[in-house]
This record gives sequence, C-alpha cells and structure tokens, in this order.
Amino acid sequence: MRTGFFRGMAVLFLCSSVMLSDDFAHAQGRGVALDSGKDQQKALEISQKHLQKARTLKEKGKSEAAIAEYRKSVDACSATVVAYLELGELYAQTGAHAKAVEMLDIGISMALLQEIVDPDIGRSCCILAKSHQALGRSDLASGALVKAMKYLTDDPLPYVVLGDIQTERGKYDEAFGAYRRALAMDATNADGWWAFGTSALRAKRPEVAREAHQGLLQADPDRALRFAEEMTMAIPSGTGL
Repeated sequence: MRTGFFRGMAVLFLCSSVMLSDDFAHAQGRGVALDSGKDQQKALEISQKHLQKARTLKEKGKSEAAIAEYRKSVDACSATVVAYLELGELYAQTGAHAKAVEMLDIGISMALLQEIVDPDIGRSCCILAKSHQALGRSDLASGALVKAMKYLTDDPLPYVVLGDIQTERGKYDEAFGAYRRALAMDATNADGWWAFGTSALRAKRPEVAREAHQGLLQADPDRALRFAEEMTMAIPSGTGL
C-alpha cells in the first residue's frame, strides 16, 4: 500500500510542478520554467530511488542503513510525504521516539495540507500517538489518535492503540473498553485479542483474561494456546483459569 501511495504522491508532486512552471513562465520566460520543472522531476526520481533502496534495506533488517537512505530521499525531494512517514515508523520501531515524532509530524502535516485521504495517514497517526505516549506526552498522544480515527473510520486499529496507551497509563478499565470497541468492529483481529488479554494479565483481572482467551480461540487457535500458557504463568492457581 505504501508503494501505491507513493505513486499517487509522485503524480501529485509532478502536477504541482507543472502548475508552478506555468506561473513562473509568465513571469520569467518559458525556457527557465521548463528547466525548473525538469529539475523538480529529477529530484523526485532521485528521491524515489533512495526510497526504494531504503525499503529493501529495511526488509533485510538493516535499520541504520535504511534510515540513511530515507534521509537521502527527503533531502532530495522534501515533498516526498511517504518517505517522512516510513522514516518516522522506522524510528519508532527502533525506539527513537523523539525522531519518530519529528518525521511523522512533518509527513502528516504535509498530507493534511495537501488534503491527501489515505488509510496510511491514519496508521501513521497511530504510530505517532504511541511515540508521544512513550515520551510521556499523553495529551499529544490523544490528539494523534483523534486524527487517526478520522482517517480510519471503520478500522479497529486506533482503538487497539488507545487500549495499549491506556494500559501503559494503568487505566485498565478504559483500556478494556477500547479493546472491546475494536473487537466489536472486527472479532477476527487476533492482535487485538492478544493485546486485550495481555492488558488483563497486567491488571491481574482473570475474568477479563478469560474473555480475551475465548475470543482468541476463535480468531487464532495457535495463539490462544500460547496465551493460555501466559495465563498459567501470570495468574496464581485457584483463580478458576
């Protein structure tokens, strides 16, 4: 999906370049405008080349090298929204949450200004929310989730992330409510059931853990077996599990 989104961004950027070139031609002469358009197209091509290389390195688990290529991509063409988003996601995965916030804020802001409507923006907002929470910025995390819900109106992901964040805050009842809302939207979401159950174990709420285990049995029996083992280790005997 990221690749398709990038192609859309490339078209948008090239169209913008043509418009800028036409305006510039009236003021400075068509020859200079055409040169400007060619320079912008070349910059975009260079940016895309680095972007593809970054993705390949990321798939191979070479995070530092991938980050360097993403940096080259945004340096070559600062309008490459998807490069900012993917770089921010990679920073978040490596625990560099301050840098993740910086890159994601830029990419999401650019997408909003250009009125880009794509589910990937919502998923990036979810990552931004988790990075804000990791940095102790609860209000900003909540704001990012509000944006995510606007992009992902029928997707349970923002509510799963909300559950994760509330779990980190120690607000377990609020977390359970968020997970239940997510799972009401998609009862086959094994990741959601697992997160719900893990939250219940942290809260030492065996009845909620049983609820999550039953849901996981339907969504992913293999993971349900692993979760049953987690329950056995986390909750003392005599609780009815």
